[in-house]
Amino acid sequence: MKSQFRFSAFLFSNRLVRNIFSLSLGELSARAIQVLAIIILARRLGSESFGYFVLATTITTYLLLIVQQGLDTIAIRCVSQKQFDLPDVVASILGFRLVVAAMLTAGVFLYAFMLGLHNAVNVLLLIMSALYFTNAFSLRWPLLAEEKMTPLALASFMSQFCFFSGALLVVNHSQAPLAAIAQIIGEALAAVYLWWAFNSRYGHVRPHINVLLIGRLLSETWPVFVSVLLGTMMYNFDIIALNLMNRTAEIGVYAASYRCITVFSPFLLAIQSSIYPEFSRAWPDFLRIRRTAINLSLISFVTFGAAGLLLYALAGPILVLLYGEEFRSGAQYLQVLSWILPIQGLRTISRQIVYAWRQQRVDTVNLALAAITNVVFDILLIPEFGALGCAFSSLAAEVVFLFACLRSAYAVSRTSASR
Repeated sequence: MKSQFRFSAFLFSNRLVRNIFSLSLGELSARAIQVLAIIILARRLGSESFGYFVLATTITTYLLLIVQQGLDTIAIRCVSQKQFDLPDVVASILGFRLVVAAMLTAGVFLYAFMLGLHNAVNVLLLIMSALYFTNAFSLRWPLLAEEKMTPLALASFMSQFCFFSGALLVVNHSQAPLAAIAQIIGEALAAVYLWWAFNSRYGHVRPHINVLLIGRLLSETWPVFVSVLLGTMMYNFDIIALNLMNRTAEIGVYAASYRCITVFSPFLLAIQSSIYPEFSRAWPDFLRIRRTAINLSLISFVTFGAAGLLLYALAGPILVLLYGEEFRSGAQYLQVLSWILPIQGLRTISRQIVYAWRQQRVDTVNLALAAITNVVFDILLIPEFGALGCAFSSLAAEVVFLFACLRSAYAVSRTSASR
């Protein structure tokens, strides 16, 4: 009885849980609107044009990593551990990212015009290059570091509502650029709002580049950058592989199926974002967060496991209900992918422990194992099974990543206990 009371007290009084709930509420609302936008786009564009939109979005996601450089994670840790002054770090990161965004945009323009704008994917890539600047201006990470969850939730909602509004304007397969433009407007408005929210609390920040500070941050971020790149490959390489292996026609249906899994990402993101500053402050005493980590892992695993079972049982009807009869063939993809959810729920907590304990290089190795698994299985399975092979490769990669994260978190706990 006492243990039940303590567990209930953990749920309702723990600040981490309140932060997770607050951020989840906003992210869930934003993701719900995004899901509606994707459903509308898939129905109105058709599987082929929707596949082109997904392919352009995937390529842009890879290029955005160059803007981000993994700086957010290290900056949050440094600020949480009082290693740097927050305004100076914010101004330097802003200046650095704006320069990188300008260089990337010039490169994309050159690429698109050299290969010709008759290609639908090239046109979308050209439009989406504006996202480099909206991403560079975003002050999401400093608000996360200060645990200001409400502005973050509102910004996410604002961004996705604009994207949804743009999707409503799409009426046929040739109007995918309208959705891309709406996405840019939404991200820009969110960036402006976060800028205002930060400046109203901490004063106006002018972008500049502190070479020494950026140099020090970059010296620590390369493992994070590689990890994020590998993580992106783990989740998005399937789309690139299908395109490279002349299975482009299957991208739309596969992406629609995978969207049923990523709809739960806001919960994962909210958990990660909320616990990371607290875990960072607990370093190097693992015992301070041991019970919290165990309880959150249990809650996350059970919750996402139940969601996965529901998707498995109703895969076909869910796809038809959301996207239409044209997407029914993705049911077998979704049934395989549904097993990913409990795996993600279980390893979310352990991965944040690894980062908080300054083991980003270990995380890079873990992600490399998972990404290699995904790439190898894609190469082996896509020629024979097409997009179904992608589903199995994604599941295999998640299993590898789970065991690697659990092993690393256990090593951290052992090392901390021996001090």
